[in-house]
Amino acid sequence: MRTEKLEDAAYFASRYVIVPVKPEFMATIGLPLLARSIREFQLENEDHQIEIAGLVFNHSSSYSEGPEGSQSTEEVREQAQEHGWHIFNTQLRYSASYAKAAREGTSLRWTSYARYEVTREFNTFKEEVFERLNIRG
Repeated sequence: MRTEKLEDAAYFASRYVIVPVKPEFMATIGLPLLARSIREFQLENEDHQIEIAGLVFNHSSSYSEGPEGSQSTEEVREQAQEHGWHIFNTQLRYSASYAKAAREGTSLRWTSYARYEVTREFNTFKEEVFERLNIRG
């Protein structure tokens, strides 16, 4: 039997998991580990429903468009298809605005220098998540 872990607390607090995936090789290693962790949690806690709502490619950059990023993205897509995981269409590029918003304790839109395209991209992702989970915003 597994010992209580911080991830268990997160799973108990959640109904859905959205998995941010950086398009690099390490993601192809981490995704099966996450899937196993959730599966083990479900076996031990049959009364609690939790599922992966989808994967979102994040922290994308010009590196992601190169051969390594392309290969990793394809491998993640193959794993997602194998496990029946949804991949969100919106990709969230790297932006210092995310860390700045956290530091300022404010919404991304109200950070001191958030760019329009970053807030628009994140809003598009939010709408996609709401639609996927059938949430009215």
